[in-house]
Amino acid sequence: MDDTALKIDLAGLRRNVEEASIQAQINNSEETGGRHV
Repeated sequence: MDDTALKIDLAGLRRNVEEASIQAQINNSEETGGRHV
């Protein structure tokens, strides 16, 4: 693999991690204060 492919791959991984952490925050807020039954 060349440098550019590696950089693109790292950028994609970083984006996936950010999206996953945002999703986790949404899930946490729903669990703690979002659902009142």
